[in-house]
Amino acid sequence: MDTGELTRALHGATENIEPRVGFTDAVLRGGRRHRTRRRLATVTGAVVAVALATASGLALVSDPPHNQAGNPLLDAPTTGNLAGDTQFLTDALAAWEAGKIVSPNVDRGVFDDLRGDPHVYWAGNTPAGRAAIVAQPAYLHGHDGIGSEDADQARTLVGLVATDPADGTVKLVDDQYDAAAGHFMFGEGDRTVLIVDRGAPLFVSYEATVKQGKVTAKWQRLSSSDGVASTELPKRVRSTPVVAFGGNQPPPDYAAFDGRIHLEPSSWYLDENTIQQPESTGLPWTGTELAAGDPGGPQVDPPGVFFEEVSAKLHNGSVIGNSGDAWHIRAGLADGRVAVLSDYGTSGMPSRFYAVLVSPDGTRTVVQGDEVDANAVLPVRFRLPDGQGWIVAAKGQSLSYRTDGGWSTPTQDAALIPDAATQVKVGDKVVDLSR
Repeated sequence: MDTGELTRALHGATENIEPRVGFTDAVLRGGRRHRTRRRLATVTGAVVAVALATASGLALVSDPPHNQAGNPLLDAPTTGNLAGDTQFLTDALAAWEAGKIVSPNVDRGVFDDLRGDPHVYWAGNTPAGRAAIVAQPAYLHGHDGIGSEDADQARTLVGLVATDPADGTVKLVDDQYDAAAGHFMFGEGDRTVLIVDRGAPLFVSYEATVKQGKVTAKWQRLSSSDGVASTELPKRVRSTPVVAFGGNQPPPDYAAFDGRIHLEPSSWYLDENTIQQPESTGLPWTGTELAAGDPGGPQVDPPGVFFEEVSAKLHNGSVIGNSGDAWHIRAGLADGRVAVLSDYGTSGMPSRFYAVLVSPDGTRTVVQGDEVDANAVLPVRFRLPDGQGWIVAAKGQSLSYRTDGGWSTPTQDAALIPDAATQVKVGDKVVDLSR
């Protein structure tokens, strides 16, 4: 049976579904959180559609204003090893109809102007159980929370129906409306990746390392079958949120945003009812700007430098909690460089300290530090390379240090101290500097 026929049969079955108690407030909260995540991608998201279609050679469907004929997401026969399972297709479309009512995208008006019936593009087995990708044409009008690149455009809404690991039920676990919609990370621990195959090679990265100041991303080629590419991530995704790249070769790092597809965990989508987003483990110093050492060195915009080097290159612009502009310390170093220090954390991973060292010629080096302990007596003790000393900080406290002799003259909040320093006094408490 064609999924369009199934849809028409399902409308009557779902027309009496009512939202749960407290749904309106929950949707507004969820929508606001989702908008926050979208803003994180404003530097990157605006180029995704163009980059996927040009720089990476990925052939995205260009939706005309009112006619989406020829879009394989809507017109192609259902693929996947469950394409012949009529009952599962029926269940998937029912889950789509029910899920639209409680979607975090409701308050954006995404479902207000649907232009056709939903269609199951793919249905199959995954490491996270049975899943289906459902698509439906819509027209997005200007609305709060919809970016200018999507407003007043015909779009193909794409949703993923899968098992919610929190309660074991099959439901809509994510839906997307942007031009590159069709990329999901779901299941237990958000470890299963499923992406609509649009004709270009796809790579996934879930780890980046910093070695001798150089950021290197590790990439895995995704295999494609029946119109989708998929993989299962390791149980321990180490240092970065997951992203995918469409192109003939993976890039060495995340510096350029061309061709990136940002994957958001389905647990974020479901967090109103099931899984809560992890809290930041960074320092609660929002808005704090501190100076340490000589104010000399290259003139830089500390939040901008930190974002470009740590967020973009190392973590691809996705973050929970502190994002580098929440607080920072600027320190002019004896060798003419300037150091910008802050912390950074990603979804489900502890925040770490990072310093970006900027040379007079503009060269930038990233140095990775320890995990953040917000409850430490001396929260910041970051040893700089090349004998340039330590950056130490404890907001609201007086700080002094010593090497082999007496204590230095106290400074407030933050200090750049010699590499030979052995102890720091924070108020009346003494902290040893480990090497």
